[in-house]
Parts: sequence; C-alpha cells; structure tokens
Amino acid sequence: MTIARGSWQQEILHALDRGEEIWNPVSALRGLAKSYAGRYQRSFDALLQRMESAGYEVEKTLGPRGGDYGATYSARRPDWYATVRIYDVWGDESGGGSVNNTFTLGERMTLDRYPSTDAQVRRLLRELGVVMPYQRLIFSWQDENTCYVDEHGGKPLCEIIVEKEMV
Repeated sequence: MTIARGSWQQEILHALDRGEEIWNPVSALRGLAKSYAGRYQRSFDALLQRMESAGYEVEKTLGPRGGDYGATYSARRPDWYATVRIYDVWGDESGGGSVNNTFTLGERMTLDRYPSTDAQVRRLLRELGVVMPYQRLIFSWQDENTCYVDEHGGKPLCEIIVEKEMV
C-alpha cells in the first residue's frame, strides 16, 4: 500500500518522516488552489488515515483558537523487526516430523514494512536463504504478529515473530 499519493502528499509525508512539525497544509494554500481547499482537506485527511493504518502515530495539536485551520501535526514512524526461529526437525514429511530444537536466525532484522501477507513472508524467507523459490509452503497466522511456516507435507519449518518500535 502506498501511503502518499501524489507529490503534495509525498511532500507532507517526507516532512513528517523527518520529524518536523507541520502546520495544517490546507491553511497554506494560495491562489486558485485555495478554491479547492475542501478537496485538499479530504486528501490530507486520507493521507493521515493511511499513515495511521501503516502504524504511524500522528499527533494533532489544535490551533491557537482551538480549530483545525491553525493546527500543527507531528508523526512518529514505526520500525518493524522480525525474529525468525528455524526448527530442527527429526523425521520425514510422511510422519510430519517432530521439532527437536529451535534456533534463532541472527539478530532481529529490520523490515522495510510490516509483512502482513503470505507473499511478503515468503519473500523475506527467500531473501534470508531459508527457503528455495520453488518450495511449497503452508502459512499459519496465529495472530497479526506470529506466523508459523510448514513445508507442504506438514513438516514444521520456522516461525516468524514481528515486533514494532516507534522511532
């Protein structure tokens, strides 16, 4: 999902990403653009909503008279980390195998975004060299932050635990 759509939203997002506090950008419109202030406000509101959906914490401080027009905004972006635990499994695929031991693959890894789909988890495991591109996998999401991965025959392969820290 793209957070910023269009150059106006990208400029706002970059300013907030750098940790800057910005004034309500609609209040800065001039000329012909000011006649479209309602559309710009809806666009700004949609940007803030997408930012919050992506994990950002957006803080709004009302203006001096208590309104949105002079409001200021700041945001903290999330950093996503993943811990991958690889299973050491005894047995073959027909018996399902039993987990003998687990070990963590390296340290926590920084992710560029939250891996919320099977395809994103598969891509992460391929980049780490845990699975081959042709390998058939079964994904079992226990909750939004934990995914168990099995090989197609039912043999447990690994688990991924995703954590978020605010910058």
